[in-house]
Amino acid sequence: MTYRFRDLLALEPLSADELIFILDQAKPFQEIQRHPLKKLATLRGKTVALAFFENSTRTRLSFATGYGAGVAAPMSFYGADQYILQYDHELGPPWKNLPLYIKMSYPFLEVDKRVHTPMLFMGGTSDMNVPLLGGEQMYQALKSLGRPTELVVYPGQFHGFTKPSYIRDRYERWLGWWDKYLKPAQTPAAPAATDNKKQAE
Repeated sequence: MTYRFRDLLALEPLSADELIFILDQAKPFQEIQRHPLKKLATLRGKTVALAFFENSTRTRLSFATGYGAGVAAPMSFYGADQYILQYDHELGPPWKNLPLYIKMSYPFLEVDKRVHTPMLFMGGTSDMNVPLLGGEQMYQALKSLGRPTELVVYPGQFHGFTKPSYIRDRYERWLGWWDKYLKPAQTPAAPAATDNKKQAE
């Protein structure tokens, strides 16, 4: 079968056959995990990169942002999330590489100069991937500056939400936030033209 979409943003639009098709595509990767060299032959000699766009802090292109989880001050996440090995091996511990941690914390340390975007933060209390702390810090910083912001906390939820009512609530809050800050203001409809001659009769 042919997959209808270019991406996978939600499960709701997918048919049962499409879900089975996606799972079937994943089966060959199980075998790759058993190999000493865990790479696809089709990707050898190529570089695969994941890009993050920070348009709320680097540019003025963003007019209203709704975050699910984020990190603005990496040093405060050291030992609080699940990436301690990456911190130690890629960045080094903060006491050995403090200038790098300060440099990476520019969204928080320069929030007064960089962030003018209305920002909505949402997160689960059980998220150990990107803990709620990151959203709480930026929310408080923007609140202290008197800028439009909101923080929504979901009890017992992880990085991927599992409670249907919370999933729905998050989507509704995203849409409500974007409607509030991105939708053009409604202009009152002009009064209908009247035929003065007919009205006089």
